[in-house]
Amino acid sequence: MLNDYYDFSNGQDQEKWADTENVKGPSHHKIPYVAWSIIGMAVLLGTWISIQTTWWIAFIGTIGILVGFAYSAGQHSLASLGLGEIVAAVFLGFVTTGLGYSVQGHAINGLVLIIAFLFALLIATMILTINIRDFKKDQGYRNTLAMRIGRQSAIRLLTGLLITIYLCVMMLIFFQIVSWTAMITFLALPLAYRLRWSFRNTATRENEMRAMKWAGWHHWAFGLLFVLEL
Repeated sequence: MLNDYYDFSNGQDQEKWADTENVKGPSHHKIPYVAWSIIGMAVLLGTWISIQTTWWIAFIGTIGILVGFAYSAGQHSLASLGLGEIVAAVFLGFVTTGLGYSVQGHAINGLVLIIAFLFALLIATMILTINIRDFKKDQGYRNTLAMRIGRQSAIRLLTGLLITIYLCVMMLIFFQIVSWTAMITFLALPLAYRLRWSFRNTATRENEMRAMKWAGWHHWAFGLLFVLEL
């Protein structure tokens, strides 16, 4: 929500929001109130979890909130510096997976980091998909990774990330870190294909706009199948 707020403030997505009360639709100036209310609820939940486990949770959560704010805010936001994919991979991949494990009383080990790496790749594909889709829209506003390396290189990077995810699963099975039943994650492969197909050379703008839907479905399906296997 804060990302939407700052995009509009910087001159983007003018068609999405109303800036007066007289226009039918969501009011742009109300977004921060809703966003910070949601963050407030997260703080309450995080405080309760910290009381039950360790106050390191509160410390890490505070950093996460600050990074979430810095992702979009200001002229030199993390997203505008081309760090969107890395930030998401760290805080929505490694951090969330590690915390989910540690709050259950377990010490972080190599297996958890490997699993976290898979989810880091998954969320990175979502952010990269957004940046490829918004390549023209971001020009003059953000210097995303896609803009830094070029659109075609970004598409090739997206392809590489998707392939790496499934190669990692095969390596985990080969080294008997997970059971062969982890092959169930390959049921999500058609969604990965649809995501990549959205950026084919002959793709229309409508196809590209739907890419985020396929990225979200792929993240959800792969993640659920992998967790079920574990």
